[in-house]
Amino acid sequence: MSDRRRDSPTIPCRDSASSPAQSVPPAAVLPLFERVEELPEGATGALLFGSETAPAGAILVEAGRICWAAVDSMRRRLTDLLRKNSDPPIPAEVLQAAFRKCRDTRRPFGETLVAEGIVSEDGLRRTLRQHSAESIAVLTLLGNLPVVFRASKERRYDARFTFSPAELLCTIGALREPSMAASARVRLRELLSQGGLGVAFHRSSTTALPVPIGVVGADDLSVMEIVEAGQWSVGAQDVSAAIGAKARVYAAGSSSGRFATTWLEGDVVYTVFCESTAVLARVLAKRSTSLSS
Repeated sequence: MSDRRRDSPTIPCRDSASSPAQSVPPAAVLPLFERVEELPEGATGALLFGSETAPAGAILVEAGRICWAAVDSMRRRLTDLLRKNSDPPIPAEVLQAAFRKCRDTRRPFGETLVAEGIVSEDGLRRTLRQHSAESIAVLTLLGNLPVVFRASKERRYDARFTFSPAELLCTIGALREPSMAASARVRLRELLSQGGLGVAFHRSSTTALPVPIGVVGADDLSVMEIVEAGQWSVGAQDVSAAIGAKARVYAAGSSSGRFATTWLEGDVVYTVFCESTAVLARVLAKRSTSLSS
């Protein structure tokens, strides 16, 4: 990114407990994620925002997956997250030395941190996921900048540290309600331990659409499938309430060849997709058992 750009918004993101994504409506990021999904299969390169020679932001893609996103106004955010998310915090000089080494050797920064034992693999993935999600959210604040895709043949990123648009969409939602999202993700993993895909939504009175806050099987779901699942889920509940029904679980014959079901627990809407009625039955049985115990 270039120091010459002066019109980028100032993003208050020094404290990792307060994410800049919290101020961005989740629906606002959908066009960016759809832009990534519309790239040719296996696309590798960069979506550049603004000037190609001095972009205000970029989303790097390898084999159709997001491996990095950055905004000119958030250049210190990754360092802040790496330090804040470590216990004890990583000394700044350690990160600076690692960065210089990566610059000299042209190795990815994150992978070097893991290889040298500075951060764990899981810790790095969580941090990179949050950083990319926040950067993409903030890109929506830059206005209607021109966007161009610059293709590349070079692949430098480990697939373990790349993300589907669906996973990052849910991460942006989770940053708005971190405690609720953490519990919802645990719940989904418990219910889907033997198969199936699932999304957890927060139904808020302040947003027009239910906000996705957790997902299992993100690599097999598109952003639009998640949006449509949320609309179907709350629609089923609203229709049921309007006619005075008191059903606790709502099911559809199939969605994209999958059997679907949805239910509400507190403020969280769970929507699950299964490849067969047998898997769906196991999920619902596990749900019933957990609620009665």
